[in-house]
Amino acid sequence: MRLIYIDAPAGSGKTRALTEKARWLAHTGDNVLFVQPTKELIDRTIERQLASNQRHTRYEAIYSDDERRGVSVSKQIIERLKSGFDGGGVLFITHVAFLRLKWHGRLMGWHLMIDEVPTAFQCFEHTVPETHRILTDLITPGQSDIAGYPFAVVRDGTELRKMARNGEKDEVWAQFQAVASVLESTRWLTYLHGENFDGVRNGTMKKLLIFSLLQPSICDPFDGVTIAAANFRESMLFRLWSRQGVAFVENSADTAKLNYRSHENGRLLTIHYAYDGRWSKTGKGTALKRSEFETLMDLMVGKLRNRLGDQHFLWVANKGDPDNLFNGMNGLRLPNVPHGLNEFQDYNCVVFLSALRLSNPVRSWFEAMGISAIEIDAAIHMEAAYQAIARSSLRSENSVEHVHVYLPDLATAEWLQTKFPESTLDFLDWIPERLRHKKKAGRPRIHENDNDRRSHSRRKIELCNAISATEALINNRSALLERIERLLPQSELIGDETIYIDDNNVAILSYGMRFDNVKCSTPKAVLIERSEDQFIERLRQYGLVQARSDNKKKMEAISPAIYDAFKAGQKRRGRQNIEFVSGVWIDVDRISCGPDNLSDIFRDCKFAIFNSVSNIDGKWRLHLYFPTKTIMPPESYKFIAERLATRIHESVQDAHVEDKLAPTDLFLLPCLATDSSGNYFRYFNDAGRTSIDVQVWLQAALDDHLAGSTPGDDIPFVESPTIDPTFPRNDVMIEKALTQWAQQGWKPGSGNEQFLKLALKLVRAGVDDDELQSLLRTAAGTANSPDDRRASIEGTVKSVRRFSKQWTV
Repeated sequence: MRLIYIDAPAGSGKTRALTEKARWLAHTGDNVLFVQPTKELIDRTIERQLASNQRHTRYEAIYSDDERRGVSVSKQIIERLKSGFDGGGVLFITHVAFLRLKWHGRLMGWHLMIDEVPTAFQCFEHTVPETHRILTDLITPGQSDIAGYPFAVVRDGTELRKMARNGEKDEVWAQFQAVASVLESTRWLTYLHGENFDGVRNGTMKKLLIFSLLQPSICDPFDGVTIAAANFRESMLFRLWSRQGVAFVENSADTAKLNYRSHENGRLLTIHYAYDGRWSKTGKGTALKRSEFETLMDLMVGKLRNRLGDQHFLWVANKGDPDNLFNGMNGLRLPNVPHGLNEFQDYNCVVFLSALRLSNPVRSWFEAMGISAIEIDAAIHMEAAYQAIARSSLRSENSVEHVHVYLPDLATAEWLQTKFPESTLDFLDWIPERLRHKKKAGRPRIHENDNDRRSHSRRKIELCNAISATEALINNRSALLERIERLLPQSELIGDETIYIDDNNVAILSYGMRFDNVKCSTPKAVLIERSEDQFIERLRQYGLVQARSDNKKKMEAISPAIYDAFKAGQKRRGRQNIEFVSGVWIDVDRISCGPDNLSDIFRDCKFAIFNSVSNIDGKWRLHLYFPTKTIMPPESYKFIAERLATRIHESVQDAHVEDKLAPTDLFLLPCLATDSSGNYFRYFNDAGRTSIDVQVWLQAALDDHLAGSTPGDDIPFVESPTIDPTFPRNDVMIEKALTQWAQQGWKPGSGNEQFLKLALKLVRAGVDDDELQSLLRTAAGTANSPDDRRASIEGTVKSVRRFSKQWTV
């Protein structure tokens, strides 16, 4: 399935762009189902985008029951979908109504447009120690793709449908009506927690857990689907549907028409926070002793009342929090779903007190699918804070007013800072020290100060986002092909007239873009070859023909990035223009050892190395190129480049690596040296060397970051076959390795590889032979073929011990 999306900041004009497209389709005779979060937003969209437009567009909004005819919203919508509009039109409905639709078959001539991300999952927790059989007798566990979470297979569909409809208004059935509706729907895929379901059935557990995922098939009836939302690529729907193989393609044409692509006014924002812990409903209810306030929430409200005085401000809290939190003040409570609301742009202060963290069982379910805790919080809790902030004057790119945001926790503050570059964080010393830091007793301090801790947390977020973006990019074949087709007319191509994708659908055989010089903003050509070896040979040929010059403006350059020059408004070579990046370039400005010596530093990597125009004081100036097995998004490039640069710094004392670690940097192509003795070109591709595996290196970067290692301590390379190191024990790395096995090891066809990787990681984390065999036996029990894995333990242990002798401590 292929879905179009528009991902741009709040206030950039996404709804307007969607409406213009819907209006155009309606005028061509097609029909559009336009889905928005609330009926209030529907009314505003119709008033501002359709009713006021001079060219009339047929439209209808259905979001309340027709009491005169006794017709429900769903039936009204179905009737309109069947009849359509005479000559084309737009039907507006809410997210809730859309998710309840029961339609089978095609809707010819209908297009689906979704404004903001709808709910992609539902979770049900029922405490039913005595009455669970009302539901559990109707379902049974079935094998699924998530270890420990079987599918909920319906045993009695007739009884379940009766419960879902509950025509007799049975009060007991009413408690299960919502989950029954999901279980009997083909639009939702429902999972059980295996141990929990068995425990509830045999009486050892009281609370029944059921989880459901919205299926992409809900979009099947429509001729085309477009979704527009801020931070869409971080949403749960994007992550969950990408996992199911949906190809998401960005609508570059409509995106280019938006007011802006990123928040450029972050310098006007100060984010105040007071709490280092995880702000949750339980946490904010923490009782305070020897204080004028009863709970942490009371303390936050009390401090805010004193701080804000007579200021006008917007505020958001959980639904269960009363409306009178700020009685007597100039505070205006925002709705909990404020998407698209523009009428609050004269406010320069926002208070966000909501706690929207998922329960631990739900978080564990998502983590079993490979979605990390920070990704979950970003998609739900932090996104809600972002939407609240975006109602303020920050929504207007012309505003010069400074905005102050008050929220409880540091993690949300740091995430918001990534959305508003140049914004400022401010710590509020409001909460007692003993409550502010939620840490286990006796745990040593990891970071020397708060700045280091915030920097560490921010880098972790960036690494997680880079890993997720890389996986989404290289697994999306149809989206890549569409991007390539759009790029072909923009350049005079060198080499073949087609950009190739290899048999594994991951490596686009284009190796960057050529520019007239390092100051140029418009690319001259896409560099294309059938293989990386042919591309490096082309680089060698450049070195034989490009004349040296003291003026860099007269020498051709290359960028590792492939740009769409028309993607980001007036910019042609900005980060937002990048479609993908291939390979990594490193410039070494001064190094005393010869270039051949660099081969030992990167003995696990293929790479080419060549001279610059001239050397300085007898020291070499060199350019290095490292091919990658896959393409990567721009956010991943710097982490790979940093690790390569760190290896040089740590291995050569006087080396000076230029600070060119961004995918937008330009690098001089090979040329003749001023002194002919300085001409040098060498390609190291002997046995044992491989191109950089972007995903492996990024995961290594994250593992080392979480374990507190330096960026250079990455994938080990051969040093000496006589070394038999004993690695220091690292419990963080052990837990990380076991978690990754739980997420990947059960997949058919990958057991051998993943089992060996698990063993290698455990040894590197300091596990001895006895513990290694014990951990591997436990892990084998969750494999797709447990008996095969158990039988391979002895050989696996011997293999990893043999490999470990080649590692450097």
